[in-house]
Amino acid sequence: LDNEIRRLLCPALDRPSMGVACVGTQTVEQSLDIDADLLVTDLCPADILIQRLGRLHRANGSRPAGCELPVAIILDPGDLDGFVDQRGRIVARGGPTAVYGNLAMLQATLDVLDGGEVALPCQCREIVERVTHPESLASVAASRGEKWLLHYKSVSSVDEGLSALAERSSIRWDLSPLEGRNRIGSVEEDDVRTRI
Repeated sequence: LDNEIRRLLCPALDRPSMGVACVGTQTVEQSLDIDADLLVTDLCPADILIQRLGRLHRANGSRPAGCELPVAIILDPGDLDGFVDQRGRIVARGGPTAVYGNLAMLQATLDVLDGGEVALPCQCREIVERVTHPESLASVAASRGEKWLLHYKSVSSVDEGLSALAERSSIRWDLSPLEGRNRIGSVEEDDVRTRI
């Protein structure tokens, strides 16, 4: 499937002259050098959204009529308040919470998008910090009320645990390779996720 999408959308290849619609997963947004004119996406944290936007107009050259500017349509899930219960737990309703469990990140992304025009790449760092920095996210949660604070505290403790796991399983470059490998040996390989 990756090869077929590359054949259809790779900026370095002769692409078909007809319009093409591809439905993909995160593999498409993060792993493939593709060039699209239009992106329709569910809401996701802004750092991931920026990665997705990077698939728009990657190649120089002429564009079909009506596609001279890259366009992204981000599907609005509505008020995120309905996705969290009074105890701060995510209500299993699907939408963006089916993949992304940190509602404060999603709300911070909506706040960035609702703030007007976003200029990329010059605002990338500012946007990423607004939607990933713990102080910023705590502020978003606090502005939404008690159940959001409970939710944020819960996801923050999970994130802290994952960070500790990543630290315990990382290679110590100041040690010999054998000593560094011994450090990883104390953690189950399946417990370590690439992103952490």
